[in-house]
Amino acid sequence: MRRLQPKSMSEIEFYRELRERTSLSFSVFQNFCRNVIPGRPGVFIFGQKPEPEIYALWIEFVETHIFPMNMETASLIVSNFQNFEKLPPELEDFLDYHNDWISEHAKWKADNSYPYSGHAERNFPAKLDGFIQREIWRLYVAGLEEKYGKQVAH
Repeated sequence: MRRLQPKSMSEIEFYRELRERTSLSFSVFQNFCRNVIPGRPGVFIFGQKPEPEIYALWIEFVETHIFPMNMETASLIVSNFQNFEKLPPELEDFLDYHNDWISEHAKWKADNSYPYSGHAERNFPAKLDGFIQREIWRLYVAGLEEKYGKQVAH
């Protein structure tokens, strides 16, 4: 089955850009953990809210880095696909993850008594990176097959 074609760039360019954005986001998160909260295994340990100082740093980091990067990634996805009925489930999972987190955060910002964990209720889509890598490889092989007119070993 042929996947839906992105409209403003080639399909392989789209997935390469998506890979760059998700890789950058992960690196920025790792740098935050390594440099801002060194010695901790993460911001939220066993689901517990961190100390107030770390929580404040985390909220600032999310608002100034994570949300803008996720918004750019979501915009890339939305602006390049015409028919959401055929949006790959892995991309749909990312959009749901992002939209749910933004919504929860906005409710909390509007009313600090709103129960907010400080993080997305669902994890970052675990299958997204592998999906992107497989799509890039599939498109690369398809391009070779088109160019050379024969089946390329996968």
